[in-house]
Amino acid sequence: MHIKNAEFLHNEVPGMQIPKTVLERLSQGADRDAQRKIGLEIAKESLAAAKSLSLVKGTYIMPPFGRVEPVLELLRA
Repeated sequence: MHIKNAEFLHNEVPGMQIPKTVLERLSQGADRDAQRKIGLEIAKESLAAAKSLSLVKGTYIMPPFGRVEPVLELLRA
């Protein structure tokens, strides 16, 4: 995900809130590729944190724009 996608989700999708810390981290990327890399790092961190919670029984991962490569990379981590 890059900053434009995150801002769209945050501002235009009812009930969707992207934490300010995530928006700030994404905006640190110099370009879309750097922002996507940061987004993947955030996703890895989030999944690792969720895995440690006994109440979390699974996750739902949506491929961005139908591209499965980032999802496969995330799952390998």
